[in-house]
Amino acid sequence: MQQVKAQHVSPGTGYQIGQSIWVPDNSELIGSFLMEMSSPGGNGTTWTYSFWVKCNYPAKDDNKTYLSSSVDSTDYSSLTAWDVGNGMTPAMDNTKWSDKWSMTCHDDNGDYIVIPYDNKWHHMVYQFDSTEGVEQDRLKISLDGILYPWTHGSGSWSGNINHNSTTWIDNPMVHLFCNEEFRSFRTPPSYIAECNFISGQSLGPEHFALESGTKWLPIPYDGDYGASGWHLAFEDADNLGEDSSSNGNDFVQVENVTLDNSVEDSPTNNWCTLDFVDYTDPSYSHGDLTTSGGSTGITFPDADGKWYYEKDGVGVKVDGVVTLTDDAGTYNFGQRTFASPVPAGYRAINSLNTGE
Repeated sequence: MQQVKAQHVSPGTGYQIGQSIWVPDNSELIGSFLMEMSSPGGNGTTWTYSFWVKCNYPAKDDNKTYLSSSVDSTDYSSLTAWDVGNGMTPAMDNTKWSDKWSMTCHDDNGDYIVIPYDNKWHHMVYQFDSTEGVEQDRLKISLDGILYPWTHGSGSWSGNINHNSTTWIDNPMVHLFCNEEFRSFRTPPSYIAECNFISGQSLGPEHFALESGTKWLPIPYDGDYGASGWHLAFEDADNLGEDSSSNGNDFVQVENVTLDNSVEDSPTNNWCTLDFVDYTDPSYSHGDLTTSGGSTGITFPDADGKWYYEKDGVGVKVDGVVTLTDDAGTYNFGQRTFASPVPAGYRAINSLNTGE
């Protein structure tokens, strides 16, 4: 099955996403990145979660969480991803009373499906509907518009998704964005955008994006959210947890969520970052914009032009192709506000300027 890769610019739909949230790895913080919402709750049997993600340099051999709801360390539901070296494999864990299962995505050959570490935006959709008659239809996980099969976990995690069973997700309790309360799963170092949670419906990826040529492009969701649904557009840098639907199910910024987490990087305008090829190199952080050395360049390395960026707060002008090699420091290619105005005739480095 041919996978359609999510790319950068969205001229085919006219829908523009202006902002995203940068989620740091917990290892970069004192404390934890934490946004939470007390959900009014549906019935936990039928829901959809759609979001766009651009993975940053990973913390090796680590598990990440995109959304969770927990009672304690033994009763929880979480939408997760597992680092497998070249990317993150989408999965879901659920333990609710007698229901305990973990499902991981594979392709038809049995290989892991991955959200790759490729500095591009990718679209994830989790659909849950335990009222379906066939177990494989009760959980559906799509990546860039392609629905992939899942397989059961092993050992104590090998349980089935029982007919009419429920999850803690979409129940009336606290939901955590990109974190878990009782497990050691970490925040996923990523840029995340356009998060839509739909209560009471299992909706496919075509409700949130469409295929245009070889590109998978975002479109606005215009359906019903259900009473406990929400839309995080991250448009207000002072209130990144604001629900942009009419429900008012805002996430509260509890810890380590600041203006620094608001960035212009988005699925319709992908910004340049440092480019890594060695997944074991620990030198990258801060959304792949800080390196202690070992950088192999930037993600638009062949763009010839008149470019401006800042390194450690100091402006740099380049006439030609930008090249970076083993140059430690913190970079800003324009996804955050520059310290100084861009000089006349120069441009910041993003996909709209480079044509990537």
